[in-house]
Amino acid sequence: MGIQNFIPNLWTAAFLKNFSKEAVFANVVNRDYEGEIKASGDTVIIMELDEPTITQYVPGSTTLVPEAMTGATQTLVINQKYYTNFKVTDVEKSQSKINPMMEYTRKAARGLANTIDIQIAGLYAEAGSSVGSTSVPIDIKSTNLLEKVGDCAEALNGKNIPQAGRWMIVPPWFLAKLQITKVNQETSNSAVINNGYVSRFLGFDFYVSNNVSEASAKVNSKIMCGTRDAISLALQVAETEAYRIEADFASAIKMLYLWGHKVVNPNALCTFYASEVAES
Repeated sequence: MGIQNFIPNLWTAAFLKNFSKEAVFANVVNRDYEGEIKASGDTVIIMELDEPTITQYVPGSTTLVPEAMTGATQTLVINQKYYTNFKVTDVEKSQSKINPMMEYTRKAARGLANTIDIQIAGLYAEAGSSVGSTSVPIDIKSTNLLEKVGDCAEALNGKNIPQAGRWMIVPPWFLAKLQITKVNQETSNSAVINNGYVSRFLGFDFYVSNNVSEASAKVNSKIMCGTRDAISLALQVAETEAYRIEADFASAIKMLYLWGHKVVNPNALCTFYASEVAES
């Protein structure tokens, strides 16, 4: 693709498509407010809507009076600013069988997805409920794993969180324990597919990620679960520019990324503190 044919909107769309393919945590949150980002420092106002009251109706005697609905607001601040800026020499381009500029852009999308996933995984302490604790994580073997997953479901049930659309993101060691149980034959016999998705059972869509926060390898893993209502992410590729480098026989692309994320509904998020224990 020549610089003269560069179309920023198409390039940005391709970048975001690759981002979505690579992200795990960023794909289980809601992204309802992205169209409102214009610049770094922008704030997005999020309305917390009340639940309408359900009242018995008695024909001939009930007087219908509209209920005044009120709701608090939250502010999502776009305070994260990152960029990529890379070049491809004319020689490198002419000798490659693939489009190196597109390949580097794909790798940049993977890097951005990894960066944002790590940040979202770090929100575990803001969950409205937990199973175990950061000081006393639960020792997990294949024999008690399903029981503890059930405890996570019960914690969300206790907060009146809908069962539809629940997810859980686990580290690789937890997935291995899950496979040992052989409860879900599809999971135990299939490879992980796109976005880290594994399978759905016990009311959760299971995903696997190396970005689950841990105190150390396989110790005190902060396994997050919940629904899309728990966390909001607003991401924008603010600038995409291709240019020739005057002092070199090369073309370059620079991209500026802006985003913000926030736990907007702690009740819809549960953190499961777990450590691996060797199978006996």
